[in-house]
Amino acid sequence: MYISHESTGQTQARLQCVLAQAEMLILPDPHAFVEVSASRFPVELVTQAIAFVRDEDVWSALVPSSNPKDERFVVFGSGNSARSVNANCANADRHFPYAFSGGASRRRMHC
Repeated sequence: MYISHESTGQTQARLQCVLAQAEMLILPDPHAFVEVSASRFPVELVTQAIAFVRDEDVWSALVPSSNPKDERFVVFGSGNSARSVNANCANADRHFPYAFSGGASRRRMHC
């Protein structure tokens, strides 16, 4: 396992550099978790869900939601290629490998 030996200041500087150059992908619709018994996989949600999580009791599927009663989330991730990050950033080869289907907006982060 890799353990970083950076100081707090070095970590902050590295993260600020990466974030300043990140292209954020933001999904257009809020999402909420839908829970289904763990006794069966929720096949009917496969085409809508962007993530599935299972514990002992339930499957949770993260799906688009327009219901204001749901606990809704804005889903975002980094769209920049690891190679496009400034070579001056330490550990610049790491990025968030989220894949979004059509409709995601791209926003460039600036400091």
